[in-house]
Parts: sequence; structure tokens; C-alpha cells
Amino acid sequence: MRYRKRFYKTIYSCFLKLAVKAARSDLVRNRDGGVAIYAALTLPVIAGLMGFGLDTSIWFALKRDVRGMADAAAVAAAHTKMQGGTSAEIATAAITEAARNGYDGTGCTTAPCLDLSEVDNVYGNTTETVQVRIWQNAPLLFSNLFIDRVQISAFASSGVASLGSQCVLALNPSAAGAVTFTGNTSANVGCGVTANSDNAAALIVSGSAELIANPVQAHGGISVGGSGSITSDYPLLPFSPVVADPYDGFAIPAKPAACDYNDETVQSNNSASYAASAADQAIRFCGKLTIHGDATFAPGIYFIDGGDLQIGAKGTVEAQGGVTFILTGASASQVGHWDFNGGGSLHIKAPGTDGHPTQGMAIVQDPIAGSSGDNKINGGANQSIDGVIYFPNQKITYNGGSDTVDSCVQIIADTVEFKGNSYLENDSDVCEAVGVGTDGTGGGKQVVLVR
Repeated sequence: MRYRKRFYKTIYSCFLKLAVKAARSDLVRNRDGGVAIYAALTLPVIAGLMGFGLDTSIWFALKRDVRGMADAAAVAAAHTKMQGGTSAEIATAAITEAARNGYDGTGCTTAPCLDLSEVDNVYGNTTETVQVRIWQNAPLLFSNLFIDRVQISAFASSGVASLGSQCVLALNPSAAGAVTFTGNTSANVGCGVTANSDNAAALIVSGSAELIANPVQAHGGISVGGSGSITSDYPLLPFSPVVADPYDGFAIPAKPAACDYNDETVQSNNSASYAASAADQAIRFCGKLTIHGDATFAPGIYFIDGGDLQIGAKGTVEAQGGVTFILTGASASQVGHWDFNGGGSLHIKAPGTDGHPTQGMAIVQDPIAGSSGDNKINGGANQSIDGVIYFPNQKITYNGGSDTVDSCVQIIADTVEFKGNSYLENDSDVCEAVGVGTDGTGGGKQVVLVR
């Protein structure tokens, strides 16, 4: 820089000497040399204007680059903050992403050259999370004859925009088709769908399937094939952050010490009513629970311990007063499956009482269950489930729900497959009644630049 500055001063000095020499020569007394005199006198000015114009154009270009650095830093910081990063991790993410876009962080007179602050302002549906300002030294080609330093700065602010409630979450970290819509499925989800898989085809809509959801996101890619279609009020969101399992660490409540029923069956054309005792507030079915007739369940927790729960084509289940079904077992291999297949009727409303051990949870499979198994909840329009369906280690195949009944159903499973005509909704009043947050799984968020 020191030698370049000396070079420009030398050139400019030469122009001035030429101008002075021309002014003292005989050309001043000779009208024929007037043009040369004016040329000699104005040449340094023209050269100066050209040099300054070159510097200015470089500064404008640098301003654009610095703005890109600030935008990238703000977005990276907001993503890290949204995923629970510490302040140190947020700052590291900002600096790393700014450097990828050209920030060098050296030589600026402002300390630090990158300034980041965490904020909590709200703009519409966006919560502003971080603000970033970057200073970068500008190169001086001609201007360094007169000034020693020019700094270019840019400001950016990023936030998290809510995209609406989410009610379907596939937890598998790598499966292809962690969430799948196949065949002639028409799935009007009425809320958000998320696949946590990092697979290139984490969420698949194929065949002639139609998905209507707000939003649709995946940690990996989103694949739409055949004549399948996705309708959403938001852009599709592949390669989004992983959505945390809101029930991670959920502990299965203590079950009654003794079995209340062993391999219980409700035969066709028969009916049965079950009510938990006041002492336990729970009933323990040891082995299978098979329903081909009509079964009514009073409020309480119903353990199916060491067997499957099967509801046949003519089976009817009424569990409206605050009921949770839990599939459990002494070991992973003994945890049973849920099988509701055919034309039966299923109505479940989860407990909504604050502090209830299974508040908001309608159907639960013990997290100790092995990964093999396909649990079927296929009841068509005669099916209403208000609450969470939680199968963290196994697949759920879902087909059912009514588009004429206000409901609040959320599915959180290892993988989820939709068949037939499926309807899910998150009506805020119903969700509140069963103690389920209207934000669903906690996903449905996107980092955006605020300003």
C-alpha cells in the first residue's frame, strides 16, 4: 500500500509539472498552442476525476458484497439460535458464514469488525432474533493520495416467521419416504407436515396422491412424482432444520400391579364397558385386546401390556371423556401394535386436565418398542381422534378422519404413510380442550431476513 501510494503521487506530480512547464513556455504567447495549454492544465483534473470515479465504483460494488456478508451472517445466526444454540455458537455461525461470503475481519478500525446482538422484537408474524453489522475496509486506488481509510458497513436483521401449526412429524433421521403419500390418496392435512429424515427423498408424494398442507417441510429433500401434487400456502421447505420431538423423554406412567383382563375380546354383536378404578385411574389389559363389537371406555389410562390392540371391521370404540391408550410391555419385543382396519368406528378424546400424566395424548406406544411393525389407524370418516398419536420407534399407516368435524389430531411417529382419503386438523378450541398446544409439534417455522 505504501509503495502504491508513492507511485500515484509520483504520477500526479508529473502531470502538475507538465502543466506548469506548458504554462511558462512560449505556447502561452502563441495562440496556436492554446489547446495544448488547456490540455496540460486540465489533464491532472481529468485524471483525478477518473481515479475517484474508479474508486467510487469499487466502493459501491463492495457495499453490495458487504451486505451479502451481513445477510448470510444474520440468517446463519438465526438458524443456530432457532435450534437452541448458545450465544457462542450463534456468534461462530455468523462469522463462519460471513467468511464464506468474503468477510476477512482484519484491519477495520471498528472493534469488532462484525457486531452481533440478539434481540426479541416482533414484526407481524416474525420474531426478530439477531442483528448483524459488518465493517470492511475498502481498497483505495487513487483516493489514498488524500485519505488513509474508507470503511464500508452493512446491517442485516433476521427473524423466525411462524408458518402455522404442524401436526405430522416423522422422527426417522435417514429413511426414504419418512412421510409418504401414495396411490390415489387425497390428504387434506389442514396443518403442517415435517420429515426429520436427511434423505434426498425424505417426504414423498407419488402416484396420483394429493397433499394439502401448510407448511410442508423436510430436513432432506421433498419428492413429487407421477401425477402427485402438493398444495400449500407457503413455498415447499426442503433442507429445513430438524424439528425436535416435543415428547422426547416422555415417561410411561406406572401401570397397575395386577392384570384386570387377560387376552380380552369383545365379540361381534356384543358390548362391553370399561372404567378405571378410582385408586389407579387405570386398567391393565394383559395380552391382546380385540374388539369386534361395541366397547366404551370411561376416562382413564388403558394399558395394553404385552399384546396388540385390534379393532375389527365392525368394531366400535367410544372413549370420549379423557382417555389414553398405551401399548407397553416388559421388553421391546413384547410391546404390541395398534391395528384398526376396515369399516369400524373409533372416537377418542385425550385427557385435557393440566398436570395429567398423559395430558393431550390419545394413543401411545412405549418408546422401548422395537423398530419393526406397522400400526394401522384406518377408519375412514367414522374416525375422530382428538389428541396426540405417539409412536416414536414405529411406523403409522393412517387413513381416516372427517372433514366435517372439528378436531385436533397430531401424529408423531418414526415414519408415517397416508392412504385413502385422510383428514387432519388442528382446531384451536379442540386442541385447548384436550391440552394440546396449537403450535403442534413446534415446527412450522422459517428463518427470514427482516431488514
